[in-house]
Amino acid sequence: MLKTSFIFTLLLSSLLWAQTWQNTVNLNVAAGSYERIALHTDAAGNHLLVQTDNQLKYYLYDYNGSEIRSSVIENYTESTRLNAIAGANGKIYVIYKKADKIKSKRTTNNGVSWSGLYDITMSYSTSDGLDAIADENSVYLTWSERTSSPNHYETNYMRIGHTNNQWTDFKQVTDETGKEGGLPSVALSPNRVSVGFTQLNSYGTSGDVYLREKVDDSWQSSSYAWLGVQGTFVNDNNLTHLFVYDHGDIPLPYGEPDYMLSHVYKNIGGGYWSYQYYTTLQNYGEGNIPDETERSDIAITANNYTHIVYEGTTYKMWNGSEFVNTYTFGNGNNNRISSNGNDIYVVWIENGYVRLRQIDYAPVVPANFSATTENQHPKITWSANKEADLSHYEVWKKKNSGSWYLQTTTTNNYYTDTEETICWQDFAYYKIRAADENDNKSDFTYYVMFTVFGKRVIYEDIVQKNDLPDSYQLSQNYPNPFNPSTTIRFGLPNAENVLLQIYNVNGQLISTLFNGYLEAGYHNVEFYGQNLSTGIYLYKLTTRSFTSVKRMLLVK
Repeated sequence: MLKTSFIFTLLLSSLLWAQTWQNTVNLNVAAGSYERIALHTDAAGNHLLVQTDNQLKYYLYDYNGSEIRSSVIENYTESTRLNAIAGANGKIYVIYKKADKIKSKRTTNNGVSWSGLYDITMSYSTSDGLDAIADENSVYLTWSERTSSPNHYETNYMRIGHTNNQWTDFKQVTDETGKEGGLPSVALSPNRVSVGFTQLNSYGTSGDVYLREKVDDSWQSSSYAWLGVQGTFVNDNNLTHLFVYDHGDIPLPYGEPDYMLSHVYKNIGGGYWSYQYYTTLQNYGEGNIPDETERSDIAITANNYTHIVYEGTTYKMWNGSEFVNTYTFGNGNNNRISSNGNDIYVVWIENGYVRLRQIDYAPVVPANFSATTENQHPKITWSANKEADLSHYEVWKKKNSGSWYLQTTTTNNYYTDTEETICWQDFAYYKIRAADENDNKSDFTYYVMFTVFGKRVIYEDIVQKNDLPDSYQLSQNYPNPFNPSTTIRFGLPNAENVLLQIYNVNGQLISTLFNGYLEAGYHNVEFYGQNLSTGIYLYKLTTRSFTSVKRMLLVK
């Protein structure tokens, strides 16, 4: 017969954050200053798209700029070079305009092979913008089409699921009365797609920037955002940011305004754009509108910071209250930026070649850190980090009231401590952190504490086997009501895997007390509710062939 008890306790520790610009890497990809490049970064590395006069080509580089592979997407000539690269969940999409088609390809093996998706046929073959973004479900695309006069554009939207080959959910975003515009951008937040467009005057010297959003399955009315000749919208966890090339009053009777790159923000789904939240990043002077090679690009990192590159090779970071860390990272143009965890990667064209540079921040704290057992040994698991420069994880441990020490390092996202057995009266604590190739380290996770009461009792008299339960049993906890601890007792007629969990009355999981293999017999598990409020809680025992739920009352 086996009597076993233990507790999993999670405690949070503090955050640390530091950054370093790494050296510039020449990727040895020839490109003129007006070529079109795009960048997406994930755990596999940097996915680079380069469009020259007669070719669109894909490259994959590791975090350090070493080429892994490349492939030609298509050989063709297009006067207006519009493309985008986006990805999620190991799927990468290349989207580009060719004549009157929006074409797209997808790879699920990081560019080893590509599958073509159904084309989108444009009603009008001239466009001034294309943008795409992806989440775990779909890729969201927006593009413009010129319908008549030089600056009369309409902005369109479509979506494609990761398991589909055809674009769906077409919407002309500018279908409202009096609305038109191009130079589109697209951003995401939970249950919300945000599409921006700019309605220019006939000379292209002034305009209005609008935002229209799809919330769940319903398109909202467009809203005026700011005066300007182009705007880009991005969403962080809480805010919608607008980076806009705006301008002051137009001098009369003739003349052109001063153009500026500015930043303004509001709450997602509400609030107003206000000068209270307005910052000018760059003043270009009278009549100086930056061309495509000097336009801005923006990325959001996992820590919810906003990063922008603009005017060739200038970088700034918005930390939630102000722009900091201004830095000139090169001497070229046509820059693009991509986030990967907390890291930032930038590419640009300088002296006829594409360059790469990384801002190396500490890795993200490993997510979904949890505890279970394996063959009576403590086991910890977590979700794998997605940094391209991830090196390994450190597993730290302490015993009883001793000091923390480094137990081991691993490249897996799990660890079983075979030195410990949960059947002995000891306290074993574990926590982990991630380390990258430059030895930057994340903060520690919560720590997990294994507590075990009692020892294995071995009966020498074979008659004692008659004491084993002949059926599954889940007893009422004792004491009940309780404060702060109670014992949950159950019986197993056979040795098997067991799951014991605590829920609140709303069905939300509070704690997993045990998830592992147990011998036949009676078992006791201690539950501590010191961090819970007074109320009714449910405890549920699950095996391969048995499930039972009972109630208990915590009274403080």
